[in-house]
Amino acid sequence: MATPNVVIEILKSSRGKEKAYIDGFLYILTKSCYPYLHWHCEKRATCKARISTKEGVVIKPESRSDIYSSHTHGANPVRGEMIKGFTQMKERALNSGTSTRSILASGLGSMNESTIAALPKFNLIKLTIRRTRSSGENFDNSATATEIIIPEIYKLTSKGQQFLLYDSGIHETNRLLVFGTHQMLSLLRDTSNWYSNGTFKAAPIQFFQLYTIHY
Repeated sequence: MATPNVVIEILKSSRGKEKAYIDGFLYILTKSCYPYLHWHCEKRATCKARISTKEGVVIKPESRSDIYSSHTHGANPVRGEMIKGFTQMKERALNSGTSTRSILASGLGSMNESTIAALPKFNLIKLTIRRTRSSGENFDNSATATEIIIPEIYKLTSKGQQFLLYDSGIHETNRLLVFGTHQMLSLLRDTSNWYSNGTFKAAPIQFFQLYTIHY
């Protein structure tokens, strides 16, 4: 039987481990017996409070008041909201091409003043977002150029501008990928002399032909 009027949220710690959040209290997963999950207060050294869930619903304790009374300390909604905010920002970093600055701004917009005041320096948060993004999307090094699937996040710049300007198509024998921005193309168009590294071999010729036709 579900505990009435209890909303549980599953968050992720800075180390990527799941935590359950209920009204300012955080719990860590200690035992899994599908479909039942058993959680212990994160302050387990001094607090013996526990909850049990089934399919995302709290089933023990059976009353909301027992959740509060089982703890030996008060609720800390600021810490819970902070972790909740970080979880949302990391998910956006992994699943969208939104810029780091936009992700941070959106995350701050969902927090109250008390939570924002407790946050680390914004530069450290930006660094966390960038690291999450870079670690979450990796290419398969064993794939050839004709097989590789480019995640959407790598098709955009950090400012959300289009970065993959042309892709001749997956499984093309001589697949051609062109990365750049329209601003850079404008600079090339207005420049009389172009220089390229010799290691590109025939690629610059294809690049020039492409934008003579399409730009």
